[in-house]
Amino acid sequence: GGSRPDTGLFEANDGRTLVMTAAAVRASARDDRVTLEALTANGAALLAELARRTGQTPAQALILDYPAPTTDDAEERLAAPAPLHALRALLSACGAPADPFGALVLGVSSFDQAGFGEDIPPAAADPLGFPDYLFWVPESLAVIEPNGAARLLCAAFGPDERQLNDAATRLEASLALTSATPHGPAVAKPSGAASDVSADLDDAAYAAIVAQAKEAIAAGEVYQIVPSRTFSAPCPD
Repeated sequence: GGSRPDTGLFEANDGRTLVMTAAAVRASARDDRVTLEALTANGAALLAELARRTGQTPAQALILDYPAPTTDDAEERLAAPAPLHALRALLSACGAPADPFGALVLGVSSFDQAGFGEDIPPAAADPLGFPDYLFWVPESLAVIEPNGAARLLCAAFGPDERQLNDAATRLEASLALTSATPHGPAVAKPSGAASDVSADLDDAAYAAIVAQAKEAIAAGEVYQIVPSRTFSAPCPD
């Protein structure tokens, strides 16, 4: 129903649908810093393994810093450690088997990720406050195939047998839930009129930005600009 945080629905390009019903770790990046937060005891076990590998003290949250490279060499900038390396470190700490669903991260990247490895001026404003990226390590995941078949996956991290027992319990609960609700939850119908939608720029202001961008391109100041504006509307469910 969309009421619990740290859950999500992702559609893969191979036709699969991934439903993350619970997450073990949340990873958020802002500028050169990545914050890894354990959301469950299972996630704490995963961060403990990552802390061991990076020489940090195990904690409910780990901070990883990736200073921007100072070299002018483009190849060196691309190869330098960057916030995306934190996701690779997470997957490595999972000790994932060859199975493609042994471990994975799911999430969203913002346009600000373009600043990883490049010296880009900060935005004048940040009205949404969204991180440069926001990813999760799923703890419970449903993989729905294009033909309707589904697999339920529950991860266990760390050497503690309790995590394995908890994963088995989550799997049993997920199986019970799928058989108890064969038709899925009811979906609320959208309410409200189109007039409820608001934007941070009206048409005239947005057109002026486009005209200014075209002039900057013609003058050779830039080679590409992606102007945008934010639309907001009530969300009934």
